Amino acid sequence: MEPSRSTQAGGQAAVAIGGDAHGPVMTNPVFAGPATPLAVAVKSPLGIFNAVSLDSFTGREWLIAEIDEWFGRDGSGYLWIESEAGLGKTALAAWLVRERGWFSHFARHAQGASARVALQNIAGQLICAYGLDEFAPGGMLPEWVHTPSGFEAVLTAASSRATDFDRPLVIVVDGADEAECTDDGLPWACRRSCRTGCA
Repeated sequence: MEPSRSTQAGGQAAVAIGGDAHGPVMTNPVFAGPATPLAVAVKSPLGIFNAVSLDSFTGREWLIAEIDEWFGRDGSGYLWIESEAGLGKTALAAWLVRERGWFSHFARHAQGASARVALQNIAGQLICAYGLDEFAPGGMLPEWVHTPSGFEAVLTAASSRATDFDRPLVIVVDGADEAECTDDGLPWACRRSCRTGCA
């Protein structure tokens, strides 16, 4: 006689398969694919701050004033900053992120040019900042969240929450010239509706 087998699993992200698993496969409909822990998805900008010697950042007051004027005037959309390599775009982006507390993604992160990694990172930051736990049950980021349509859903929810808090939602992305572009030709699959500063 076959001995009785029992398998248990707990938590929102758990899947239990009993016996010898030759029967129907059980899947979690929330994920329907691999999921990434939020702690892995979200990239800390601290390494970037150190790499660009942010503590000695100085001399861009005129440009920062123009950025502030643009945000005060236009309210939403994209602000692109372009220049030759080595003129301090990453340092400026890092300064804005540190000083203003804005969300960010840098192409210098490990695999940072990947649209998947960028959308994971930004979506994870938005989910954590605005308490959008429904997008990451059990602290796990489902694969669909870092697709363009999934990211748009997170961004829409975060934008609504930011409006409730009466503060702007600003995302700084650095290294757009190095970024993987999707079918719409935009780096990292960013949506045109996103209020974003790109360097």
